[in-house]
Amino acid sequence: MQNKIIQFPVKIGRNDPCHCGSGKKYKNCCMRKGEEERLLEAGFTKTETIIDKYFSVREYIGVAGYPVTRFDYFLIEISNISAGCIHFYKTIGNIELKKVIAGTLIKAKDFFEICKKCGHECVKNPGKVMSFQSLLNKGLKLSKFPMVMQKTVGINFFYFEFINVVIHALSEELETLIDGKKVDEITSDIHCALFDFISENCWGGCKNKCMMEYDKSAYCDFCSMTEGVLPCPKKGEIEYSVIKAGISDMAH
Repeated sequence: MQNKIIQFPVKIGRNDPCHCGSGKKYKNCCMRKGEEERLLEAGFTKTETIIDKYFSVREYIGVAGYPVTRFDYFLIEISNISAGCIHFYKTIGNIELKKVIAGTLIKAKDFFEICKKCGHECVKNPGKVMSFQSLLNKGLKLSKFPMVMQKTVGINFFYFEFINVVIHALSEELETLIDGKKVDEITSDIHCALFDFISENCWGGCKNKCMMEYDKSAYCDFCSMTEGVLPCPKKGEIEYSVIKAGISDMAH
């Protein structure tokens, strides 16, 4: 586990009530007066459209290997959102960007293996009510996050710890390439974008399906999200043993 929570200034979620007291959602009120133009330009409001844009399915599998599970589906989303934020700043080239993402996802995968064996059981028991005191002691300011992230349940404990690891890994990778102050600026934006995505899409969209079924094969999901389809084991194009999945894991 990390010794410290990386606590960046967290922006109000786009679907949260506006801080001005109008009763409207932030995205339909004060956000339009300030941040919307920059967020639109950065692509942060359309994170769901860049899942395969910066780090492709084939590139992901090339780094992470098989099997590909629901957790991997979550991680490739996180990877591409992070890559999109980095790309917006135009501080590194495409080759360096892919190296940064590859290095980060390896560290993230390693941490997840620890999570699956951890005594907190955040992954095994995502709905478990638990104390967040250890995170608060490390500097987590829970009130700064969207309301769904303030629920003191296992899945959120995991999200906080996991995103902290991702941000820390991204910082280490980026600091070998660009100035530290710019790294802080970039990772702060990534931090906001990732929690925005988790609150709106993971909680608000699929109800945390990826993490609820983290070990379930996602080979067909990965195939459907890429422009060039993956080899199909049902058609004999690849062996089930290679992708570490069975017939029952296939969606078609």
